[in-house]
Amino acid sequence: MQIYNMSSINSIIKTATMALAGVRPESLTSDQLNSSKEILDALKIQDAIDEYWRNLPEKPEKDDELPGWEAKMREKGKEINHELHQFNEELSRIKSLQQTLSLDALDPLIKSAQQVIRPLYDFTSSLNS
Repeated sequence: MQIYNMSSINSIIKTATMALAGVRPESLTSDQLNSSKEILDALKIQDAIDEYWRNLPEKPEKDDELPGWEAKMREKGKEINHELHQFNEELSRIKSLQQTLSLDALDPLIKSAQQVIRPLYDFTSSLNS
């Protein structure tokens, strides 16, 4: 059985999570916001997803092999969703901070984070279907 390398997606999720985690009320400067946004914007999420897709086993042609393959795909989606949980928590924290402080300056950062997280959730959804 081949082991599928998820390191690229994991690395992107960890990097994105750390970029958001660095934004705190006490460190809320334009430099911090710009730095975090630049990190998020530089992530090659679609490339990582495409690479992951290429390394997944093809859908079997035999019906009796299909349930096992589908279970593996669901497990892969579950693993990525588990990794995404902390990133989503950080994004929710940033959104809450934006609402609490009425800081429009956080909007571009939130949009950049959404451009990372949404394709990953779409990807895991496709693994589960």
